[in-house]
Amino acid sequence: MGNRFEESFLLEQGISYRFVTEELTEIVPGVFVITNFPRIHQDEKISSRFKIMKDGKFEQDLFNDEVLIAIDTPRGLVVLLGCSHPGVRNMLDHVRNLLKKPVYAVIGGTHLVEASSVSMEKAVKYLTKEDMGIIGVSHCTGKSAMSKLGASKDRYFHNSTGSSLII
Repeated sequence: MGNRFEESFLLEQGISYRFVTEELTEIVPGVFVITNFPRIHQDEKISSRFKIMKDGKFEQDLFNDEVLIAIDTPRGLVVLLGCSHPGVRNMLDHVRNLLKKPVYAVIGGTHLVEASSVSMEKAVKYLTKEDMGIIGVSHCTGKSAMSKLGASKDRYFHNSTGSSLII
């Protein structure tokens, strides 16, 4: 659905903002905003129901503007996902390639709710690899994927409003 306000609202309210276009932006030491995710896992498809208005007509939204935040910690990277429309594996592989560090924790939406069974199984296997410390998924992950991820009992939690994680 996107934002329910226009850029003019931000300006009128004096709210500062910045567009992120570089694939890697360090916003404070050790905290990175990452975007422009290569689509290397071809099975991670974006639903055709997502549209964006371009030149007065609706087109397929490819979510080229999707972002995540990666925080460098002593245990590894903690990755905060919004909704992972470009594909959770595409996004996490891009993080690893850019920062050359292991991902310790993944927190947020994985958008597996609409994934094919094959793609969901691949994502679950990917997220439950031994090198992944914490898996805290939310909203758009979907019940089936959450159930499968829940098998990693000591590392998995259902992330929701009010959840806390101390690293």
